[in-house]
Amino acid sequence: MSREGRFLKRFRDYTVLLVPDHTSKVHRIRLSARKISALIISCGGLIFLLVVFGANFLVNLRTSSRLSKVQTENEDLKVQLRTLTQQMGTVQNQLNRVSELDHKIRLATGLEIDQNALMGAGGPESDGSSMSLMLPPDEASQVRKIASKLSQIDAILDNQELSLEELDSYFADNESLITATPSIWPSRGLVTSEFGVRASLFHTGTTVHEGIDIAAPPGTLIRAAADGIVTFANWESGYGNLVVISHGYGLVTRYGHCSGFMVREGQSVKRGQLIATVGSTGQATGPHLHYEVIVHGIKVNPRKYIFE
Repeated sequence: MSREGRFLKRFRDYTVLLVPDHTSKVHRIRLSARKISALIISCGGLIFLLVVFGANFLVNLRTSSRLSKVQTENEDLKVQLRTLTQQMGTVQNQLNRVSELDHKIRLATGLEIDQNALMGAGGPESDGSSMSLMLPPDEASQVRKIASKLSQIDAILDNQELSLEELDSYFADNESLITATPSIWPSRGLVTSEFGVRASLFHTGTTVHEGIDIAAPPGTLIRAAADGIVTFANWESGYGNLVVISHGYGLVTRYGHCSGFMVREGQSVKRGQLIATVGSTGQATGPHLHYEVIVHGIKVNPRKYIFE
C-alpha cells in the first residue's frame, strides 16, 4: 500500500448535515477521506504561510526601525562634520594670524625668521581610514580631510610653540628694547596712503611716500608708538606741526600735520601717551596724520611696526 493510501486509511468518510431551520430542507455534504486530508493539508499550508509572512513582516519592521535610526544618526553626523569643518577653518585662520604676528615681531626685533614655520608643516598624517570605512563616500572623504588638517595644525602648533618660547626668552632679556620698539597705531582712522611710490599730490609724476597717512577728524588724539624722548615738537616745512620721538636703539618715529602739541622737546613719553592732535598743517589736502618709522636713519614701512 502506498504512503498516500496509508494516510487516507486513517480517515473515514463523513457526512455533514446543514439544517437551516425545522421547516427547511436538510442539506447533506459528504466528505470523503481524500477531501478531509486535502483540507487538512491546505489549512496546514495556510498556517505555515501565515507564520512565514508574519515573521518576515516583523523582521522587516524591525529592520526599517533600525534603518530609520541609522539615517537619523547619519544626518546628525553630517551636521557635526559640517560644524567641525567650519571650526577647523576658524582655527586655521587664527593660526595664520598668530603666524603673521610672529613674523612681524621677528622682523621688528631682528630675530632670525623660522623658515620652517613659514613654509608650512610636514610629517606623517592620519587619513582617518579606520573611521571612513564605516561612512558613506562623501562623509568618509570629509573625515579624511579633517584628519589630515588636524595633523597639519598639530605640527604647526608645535612649531609655533617653539617660536613663542624663543620670543618670550628674547623679550625677557631685552625688556628695554621691547618698550622702545614702536608697536601700536598712533591714531585711529582710515589709511588713505601707504608707504612707497605714489602719484604726487602737488606735482606731476610720482614720488616716494615715506610713511603712511591716517585720515581722521581734526582734533583726533595722537599717541606715542613706544617709550622715548621728544626730540622735536615744532613746525617743519612740508610736515607742518611735527613731533619727533627718539626711542633709542636707532629707532625714531615722526608724526606730521598735527593741529597742536601736547608734549615739548626733551620730554620723556611712554607708549600710548598723548602727544598731539590730528590736523592739516603743512602740505596736506585734508586732516590726517602722516606717520613715519626710521630705523638707523632709514625710513621703513610703519606697518611692520604695528602689532595691534
